[in-house]
Amino acid sequence: MWWAYSDLANYLAGQSIGNMEVGISWQPTTLIDGSRQQVWTPSSGSKPTSVRLDFNDSTSMQSPWRGRLTVKVEGPGGIRTAFAQRLGSDSINPYYNSVFVPLPVPANGDMTATRLTITMTRESGSPWPTLQRLVAAQYEPVSIASANFEEPSTASRVVQSGQYADSADTHEGFAVGKLTDGNGNGAMGWNLYDARFSVTLDLGSSQNVTVVSLTTHSDQTKGINWPREVAATAGACPPHARGISGKSCAPLTSSGEATLTSQRTPGSVTSYSGTITLPITGNVQYVTVTGLGSGWALLDVIEVKNNEGAVISTGKSYTVTPKPSVEPVYRLVYGDDSHKLVDGAVSGDFFPPMDVGIPSNEGGNVESTWVSPRAISSVNVWLTRAVPDRGIHIPHIVTIQWRNQDRQWQAGAAVVPQVSCGPAPCAKQALPMGSQVTGVRATFPIQTTTKGWFMVSELSTQ
Repeated sequence: MWWAYSDLANYLAGQSIGNMEVGISWQPTTLIDGSRQQVWTPSSGSKPTSVRLDFNDSTSMQSPWRGRLTVKVEGPGGIRTAFAQRLGSDSINPYYNSVFVPLPVPANGDMTATRLTITMTRESGSPWPTLQRLVAAQYEPVSIASANFEEPSTASRVVQSGQYADSADTHEGFAVGKLTDGNGNGAMGWNLYDARFSVTLDLGSSQNVTVVSLTTHSDQTKGINWPREVAATAGACPPHARGISGKSCAPLTSSGEATLTSQRTPGSVTSYSGTITLPITGNVQYVTVTGLGSGWALLDVIEVKNNEGAVISTGKSYTVTPKPSVEPVYRLVYGDDSHKLVDGAVSGDFFPPMDVGIPSNEGGNVESTWVSPRAISSVNVWLTRAVPDRGIHIPHIVTIQWRNQDRQWQAGAAVVPQVSCGPAPCAKQALPMGSQVTGVRATFPIQTTTKGWFMVSELSTQ
């Protein structure tokens, strides 16, 4: 909103307006493996922060494009590569036809790009889409590619549990909760404002899967709505819809069209229960379901079936983001919801919906952990700029730790935050070469010389 206000004010004052999106011509070369690739040379000094593809499915919603958009960036900050997966169309919201690829922030903070290589792939049996536009974004509030995108996060100040909490702490790691315990007595869920939720199931071993289904609800008189943009990905490790190539677990397969079947709850004229079904094929161990919630998004059961039609998810552990919670008005001020710190969004300026607060006179910590070890080279703790009049400060030091492949925390390093790491202040720590990492943690000391808050907008790894 601030960008829109500033542009309007400058326009009325007779000033020129910078274009936040730069069009990229799409005249790709077809590679030997069948993928399509476009090389783009931006104008001198360009600092794109993301690439977005808008498209139509060229055939029908019953046969959507399923595939990946990968962007390799070259510039003074070195070579870095990010990807985003298109998860198939959604019959509940069929106009979900964009793929958004945030770009990694280089170690030196210089986002200048001299060359972008954009590659589009498609899964077996999937058609190519019809492109509408391909754009590189600049100047906008920054989203960054991260190796721990949408992994669970925790903090000293956590969001309070509400009436639809899970039966286990599935927001902190893998456990058996309401969605797979076999009781079918839900409901578990989130009160969200057009925000994403995800559930990752561990089937225990690689198995053939053919379909994923979610039992869910709708009752508009109680603010309960069907989840939208529901899709699934699957792989040999917990898959990400987007991330950094080689450091995030890219999916092996993703779901086709989502379908909803529903029926009215007996004795009610406004309450409905329903099943969202997602076809997906592959030999995988981990399945991740994502969706968009507006108001309450409630789930009773998630089932994964094999090619014989048998349910293979009962009794299996899973992890969720964000933490199932109370309504926003009742949440702990500046609390972490298991999602704020891993949503890819960096807020350089104080913006409460995106930030997690650490009281400066109490100290505290933030962390993110995951299952499969990854070769992580650096950790960034993204802070907001100091606003002393509002009690927002930058700490003198931040201690950063990492967890190895044996889930053992390594000794922390005290880091002095930098005023600017490109999009925002940060505390940055390089890890030993070849580190196999399963988690990162940042600890903020008690700082009695200031009274107020340290605000953290993101905890990212590269």
